[in-house]
Amino acid sequence: MYHARHAKPHHWMALVVTLVALFTFGASVYATGGRDTTQSPAAADDGPANASASAGHTAPAHVDAAFRRALASCRSASTTQARDLQAAQASLDRWSTHIRAMNQLVAGKITPEQAKVFWTASRTGAAQEVARFEAVDKRSRGVSTRCSAPPGMADHAAHLQHLAACRQAADARAAELNSGRTAIATWRRHIRDMELLRAGKISPVVGLMRWNKNWKKGDAELQHYREMRKTAVSMAPC
Repeated sequence: MYHARHAKPHHWMALVVTLVALFTFGASVYATGGRDTTQSPAAADDGPANASASAGHTAPAHVDAAFRRALASCRSASTTQARDLQAAQASLDRWSTHIRAMNQLVAGKITPEQAKVFWTASRTGAAQEVARFEAVDKRSRGVSTRCSAPPGMADHAAHLQHLAACRQAADARAAELNSGRTAIATWRRHIRDMELLRAGKISPVVGLMRWNKNWKKGDAELQHYREMRKTAVSMAPC
């Protein structure tokens, strides 16, 4: 992260002037327009008979039927979450590129001209990506609760363990989504600032001040999202 105290005054002022110029240029060309693709869990063999056998007895037919229904509900929830996570990643990939360019610029690893190329590419279509995520996101909120054991499973440890693992994975994906929503909300605010700048409703200096705040905030939020994602993908599919 860049800190003004680490740079000579004239270098810092030069960077501010450069960024103001880039924001002004970006406003004139700004268009409001992969996490790896998340696949739906494979419809593996439910195996309730095998699960019961591992517990040392065979579950009654009505218990196996309830287990199958609960498992199907949980897998449906996983499919919904996977769709939402794919939409979130498409938006977060753009935000990551946007922030990474700033990090590299202040570190002296790329030139202002190179940063401008990254910023232009990442903001093109950004508002549409956010809108697509928000549209599909409405379907996934709270779906992890579908992965709950139905009544009558108390004496069937294997079934309970299977459903508990499904719920744990669903909860991890829910935490990943929640973290992604937070990061996307900051990205949305930055996109809005660029629209205001283009319309002349805020000055380049104000735009730069807001960007400095959203850049640092977004960088921390993206790091947290990556941690949540790492945990979620480590879970076995239901």
